[in-house]
Amino acid sequence: MISIVGTIGGDQQLVLKRKFDPSLVKRDDEAIKKKNEKIKYDMEEKNKKDIEEKLKLETALKQKKVLVNMDEVDQQTELEHIDETVKQYIQKIVDDYQGDNILSKNIKDNILEYDICIEYDLTDSHLSNINEYRQSLVDNYLAGC
Repeated sequence: MISIVGTIGGDQQLVLKRKFDPSLVKRDDEAIKKKNEKIKYDMEEKNKKDIEEKLKLETALKQKKVLVNMDEVDQQTELEHIDETVKQYIQKIVDDYQGDNILSKNIKDNILEYDICIEYDLTDSHLSNINEYRQSLVDNYLAGC
């Protein structure tokens, strides 16, 4: 024992010292390496066991029979069929629509809710001067579409 450092929370701290011996250092290093290898091996084994258990659980869940409500399946199939029929009908109407100054026609399908966007370019027909137009003329044009 070299010295007593002091007390922390009622416990005394002691400083111990031993002579430097390379064989002791080598032995301590080997012991530390063995301990680290054992910890690493144990962790790898635990991970392997965890993976095996997870695979067993997944296999069991796949093999487990699940009840399927066929009424819901039929309803979903019928809804998809109706949606496709309506979408085709709307697409035909939009494709057949002809008008001046149409830039693009788009339909967004949200299962029996459709957003139809027809984009017009009224620059040539409704611009009076370089940067002037009348909103009332544009509104009248779009109201007639």
